[in-house]
Amino acid sequence: MRGVVYLAVLAALVLPAGCALAQEKKAGSGPDPATVERFLRRQYGWPQEVTVTIGPYRPSAIPGLLQTTVVVISQGKKHEALYLVTLDGQYLLPGPPFVLSSDPLAAVRAKMQLSESPSLGSPLAPVVIVEFSDLQCSFCKGMSGMLHSEIMPKYDGRVRLVFKDFPLPQIHPWAMPAALLGRCIYKRYGDAPFWSYEQWVFDNQAAITPANFKEKTAAYARENKLDGAQLAACMERQETKDAVERDMSEGTLLQINATPTLFINGRRMVGNQGAVLLEQTINAELTQLQGKK
Repeated sequence: MRGVVYLAVLAALVLPAGCALAQEKKAGSGPDPATVERFLRRQYGWPQEVTVTIGPYRPSAIPGLLQTTVVVISQGKKHEALYLVTLDGQYLLPGPPFVLSSDPLAAVRAKMQLSESPSLGSPLAPVVIVEFSDLQCSFCKGMSGMLHSEIMPKYDGRVRLVFKDFPLPQIHPWAMPAALLGRCIYKRYGDAPFWSYEQWVFDNQAAITPANFKEKTAAYARENKLDGAQLAACMERQETKDAVERDMSEGTLLQINATPTLFINGRRMVGNQGAVLLEQTINAELTQLQGKK
């Protein structure tokens, strides 16, 4: 009799736990994808012409949260975004989450390869400015002038400037050949001749056209004792085009859609926003790095 009572008590203890587990499994399956789609369409104003696909729910790195990839196709362009959802399906959070123990800009810096690009300043400088530029862009001209006349002299030894090609041939017809020639000057003659060429292009930007580009750059090569024939041959080589396209691919990976775009130790700054904001950003980086010592 005592054994029967024991089994009854054990069943009373076990069965509720089993029901609770079953309920948790159901509650932890994530929200209905249709509910998520309706919410996102409402949130962002996506019309029915925009295709929205909610991916399967997967475990996330954060206990208690699932993750899903939302794919949006609009006007033939595909966009993907990661979202986190609570197990009960009540809350949706844009992801990926920030990891407080890591540098939030490290992932951005990891996408940029700097060893084969023109640079100015000490390679040991604590702050690195990566400049994605278009040599036919008037805003890039202004940014270059500010960087060379104000920023680099003021932060001598503390800031390194790295140049990346991001020509926009759709709106700037001679930007690509200008980038190719700059790449050839850098590879054959080094950093200083490249920066001289960049300044010359910006100084003569208004006078250069697609029709006279070859003539004017040939004259520049003669005046500066550069081998024009070698440079012209270099511009036609596939390796030169590949080098420029690598910079452009990096820019695309970093979602750059305007020039100039700077990354100050990985922190994005779009357009020529003036020396004050740029100095504030540099100073903040220097202060933060000093605090780590």
